[in-house]
Amino acid sequence: MAKIERLRPATHHKAADAIQTVLDLGLPLAPETKADLLNTYTTYRPEPWPFVMMNIESARFLLQRIRAGKDSGLTLAVWIACLTFAEYGTGRITATRQKLAETVRTTPDEVSRALGRLAGMGVLERTGPGRYQINPATAWHGTLEARRQAGAAPMPARDAGRRLEPIEGGKGRARRVPAE
Repeated sequence: MAKIERLRPATHHKAADAIQTVLDLGLPLAPETKADLLNTYTTYRPEPWPFVMMNIESARFLLQRIRAGKDSGLTLAVWIACLTFAEYGTGRITATRQKLAETVRTTPDEVSRALGRLAGMGVLERTGPGRYQINPATAWHGTLEARRQAGAAPMPARDAGRRLEPIEGGKGRARRVPAE
């Protein structure tokens, strides 16, 4: 059976390639600019199935962790919504709490709690107050080279677990907890 493909002018392919190159460079563009570029890109080279890469084993492990935790259905729904709002090439979640809440049909407070759970699992990284990005070791929307660069970039939330040791105590004097 033959594959039917929509023919487009060569200039459309050139424009799409140029936009793709700009997006792949990882320039510090404003979110609105990136969104406009992506919209233009899909106009010139529509992709019927944009995708997010995810390691199979990581996906299974994440599913087990979500199911074992609190409000698993909501947490899973917020995770999938985050994947659909992941910025190409960075993994930043471009949707607001309100937009995520509308997408999964819940409240912004419930979304915040789910985002916190996902960050606690290490699949989301907090980049600022109320701002998150997908951990590139978990899932990625972009080129493999951009994923390698993002994974190699220092990220306080990602690196903290490697350097910090658990302590016991509150505002008083901290004590080390013996390793188990």
